[in-house]
Amino acid sequence: MRIALTGAGGGLGRAFLASVPAEHEVHGFARAELDVRDHDEVVRTLVPLEPDVILHLAAMTSVDGCQAEPGRASETNVLGSFNVAAAARRSGARFVALSTDYV
Repeated sequence: MRIALTGAGGGLGRAFLASVPAEHEVHGFARAELDVRDHDEVVRTLVPLEPDVILHLAAMTSVDGCQAEPGRASETNVLGSFNVAAAARRSGARFVALSTDYV
């Protein structure tokens, strides 16, 4: 299975990468490698991979940071999720979004 993973540098992403079976082809993207807030970048990066599934784990999780920067939190957690879902739809991939109680 070909898997694209956002949030590869976060706690959930690192845990997933450490446990995914080797027979799966995983393309993981940390924040520095893929800004989920940028629709064009998300589509340009994820769609050509032709993933079977996009596992969306990217999020702004700092409670204090989200309260201090609600616009940035919304761009990351809402718009970012929309952008990744749009890329999944365009590529025909299943879209799976996981979160923590910090979001």
